Amino acid sequence: VEGTGRYESTSTLPVADNSYFYPSFNAGFILSEVVKMPKAVNYAKLRASYGFVGNHPNLYQSNIMYNQYAVTYNQTNLLYLQPNSTDFGNEKLKSEKKREMEFGFEARLIDNKVSVDFSYYNNKVMDQILLMSTAGSNGATSKLVNAGDISNFGYEAAISATPIQKKDFRWNTRFNFAINRNRLDKLNGTETRLTSANYDGGYLIIRSEVGDALGNIY
Repeated sequence: VEGTGRYESTSTLPVADNSYFYPSFNAGFILSEVVKMPKAVNYAKLRASYGFVGNHPNLYQSNIMYNQYAVTYNQTNLLYLQPNSTDFGNEKLKSEKKREMEFGFEARLIDNKVSVDFSYYNNKVMDQILLMSTAGSNGATSKLVNAGDISNFGYEAAISATPIQKKDFRWNTRFNFAINRNRLDKLNGTETRLTSANYDGGYLIIRSEVGDALGNIY
């Protein structure tokens, strides 16, 4: 059994919410050393893990930046500030957090000639940090926000075998299988959909709807 605890602070988040704590735990249990297994089973192990991890924006990305301009009035240059016209920061941005759990089983069979490995994982990203498109009349075409929550789960399996092993020849083979599913669980605010791209005036749209998979193509 192993556990970790991590406390992190970052200057890329607003001072009011720029630190976070996240722990993790993992454990392994060698079943074949405790339970009498069939003769064909040489080794069997169960494993499990659970943990959190934090994430933050890139350097200066959450800052609200202004550009300086001048306008002439009565032969005098008057200076004024205007927000960056492309990406607007966010003084209320929170850290992005990911929770993940995994369960697994592995075994070696028939004099270690065959091995199997199976895993199930489930993770959720909360307050994901993304650039959200906004109308240019707001002063910028996009804004950095905590867009919402997404979840992801799946299965992974692998079978390895050595069908032939002789003095001068060995044949190793491996088969992998995986299934992955994702879902948009929540969007912050009143939004119910997140548009990632819009081409040719709406003829092709890449959009994520709450409760549906990410990045569907319309």
